Amino acid sequence: LRNALRAQLFAGATPAEALTQLNDFCVHMLRTEFATAVVLRVDLGSGQVEAACAGHLMPFLTNSVPVAVPAPIRLSAPIGVNGASYFLSTFTVDPGHGLVLYSDGLVERRGEAIDDGLDRLAMTLGGAGAVPAS
Repeated sequence: LRNALRAQLFAGATPAEALTQLNDFCVHMLRTEFATAVVLRVDLGSGQVEAACAGHLMPFLTNSVPVAVPAPIRLSAPIGVNGASYFLSTFTVDPGHGLVLYSDGLVERRGEAIDDGLDRLAMTLGGAGAVPAS
């Protein structure tokens, strides 16, 4: 799936178009497969972001405030759902702010609501906007 997605993006598809094409491939060729994904195209000079989300947890935006906030990306169905639509979201990451992507395993804990893990991550990332990437 990753290589099929890469091929679409390399050919010039927007993140939403790439997810739509990947979903069509998955529905027709891998009928029992499901996956989540978030796809972003970031202009490092301007901070402009094009994004689309297929059932994945939202990236967080960080800045100097105490709690990070979810990126403004419209959520769509996971890959593998027949007839799913994917939407292009655009936003800007301002200078000194950050964009953090993570896997669900970082916030999921057995016997705990996922919202608790998301809240914990948002608090941990709070105020981290000025921290350089590593």
